[in-house]
Amino acid sequence: AEQERQAEARAAREQAQREAEERRAAAAAEAAEQARADRKALEDAVREAGQTGAGGAETASTGDTAGGDRQRIDGGSGASADQDPLAAALAGALSQGTEGGGQDATSADPLQLAPTPIRPTPLPDPAREPGADAGGPGNPPMGEPLSLSEKDGLKFAIQDCWNVGALSVEASRMTISVGFSMTPDGRPEPASLRMADYRGGSETAARQAFDVARRAILMCGRAGFALPSGKYGRWRDVVVDFRPDGVGFE
Repeated sequence: AEQERQAEARAAREQAQREAEERRAAAAAEAAEQARADRKALEDAVREAGQTGAGGAETASTGDTAGGDRQRIDGGSGASADQDPLAAALAGALSQGTEGGGQDATSADPLQLAPTPIRPTPLPDPAREPGADAGGPGNPPMGEPLSLSEKDGLKFAIQDCWNVGALSVEASRMTISVGFSMTPDGRPEPASLRMADYRGGSETAARQAFDVARRAILMCGRAGFALPSGKYGRWRDVVVDFRPDGVGFE
């Protein structure tokens, strides 16, 4: 009796396995058939959409059978829930394409303007202003900066008249800066001479040094210093240093 029960149980299990395999096979076959039906429905929808897309209306298959019943979808956006979702999605995409009016998605935005590069604007050079080299009242010719030899010529000419022996001990050990203006022919203007600065001594010693420096400038410049007339704007107003080691002009 025990063996019979075991045999019956084994037979029941085998029967259940066979039935399960049959159900799986049937489900697979049904899924394959449904996939073929869906694919055919999509192909039909694409073909019919190509025929009627210009008029803004498409037809799609419901997918209920292999042949598929036809249902018209106006504008591609009114498909019901029981219609084939793939066909409805395709119809909606076609409808959006026709409603867009063929606008180019890659067209440039007119507000996106190309940036304009910023370029520095150089300051005007007084020496290169129109008329700067022509001279005239209030507008002396500038020309190029004074050369080293031209500066040395003015410096050594003044130093020849710089009487260090007339200075006190304190005045001979200090530095004073004397500013003055010159006429176009290189002669110093007496009223323009002034002490611009002094260093290394008292004010009394600085005044004594200034008096000696003033005489040196007027004495050696009475015939006019040898300076280029084309650069008058560069040397019309100058400052000369009188130092313990000699005259300096930068």
